[in-house]
Amino acid sequence: MLIGAILLFLLLLAFLITKSGLLAVPILSRFYHGPTPIRLVQSKPITWDEFRVMLASRIYEQRGTSSKNYTVQLSEQEISGLLLDTVETALRSSKWKVEIAQTVVTPSAMELYLKVIWSSYVNVDLLFSFKPVVDQDGDVQFDVMSVRLGDYPLPPSWGRAIAGYVFSRDLGSWEINIGGQKGIQSISLLEKGLNIILNK
Repeated sequence: MLIGAILLFLLLLAFLITKSGLLAVPILSRFYHGPTPIRLVQSKPITWDEFRVMLASRIYEQRGTSSKNYTVQLSEQEISGLLLDTVETALRSSKWKVEIAQTVVTPSAMELYLKVIWSSYVNVDLLFSFKPVVDQDGDVQFDVMSVRLGDYPLPPSWGRAIAGYVFSRDLGSWEINIGGQKGIQSISLLEKGLNIILNK
């Protein structure tokens, strides 16, 4: 009976690990499906310096307009490129391989999908759904709506903790400064992109 109970416990443990996607367990792996992003986004890495230059050039193009603010449009390919470079930099080890790092944008939410492999043994599939919200101070807060690790849904509050562990910078808030002052008024989500409205 004891041996049977131990074997049953080990089988259950192997099944739970398989459903997380962290390890591939022979036979049981066919029960693993993993999170499915809305769509796949092809992008090339974009560094933070390149991203800042891109923002500055798009703002500069609107200097002569009569509008009271600037509107900077970013595609999901550009956002995904920034994410890809950030993840590769944050992992800081050749043992980690980034299979997919992308951001999908829809009018209702943004979706961040990470598929990372460590030394060909450990697989991490993370899917975040969130909304960027601009507070009264001009900071962008990322309101996490849902998180999935493999086949498991996680509490949304875990999303920020996981991001804080993976990334070297704090992703809890983000800001753009113009003339030494915080300039973001609002962010509107589009299909496959977003508009950042900035103060002039």
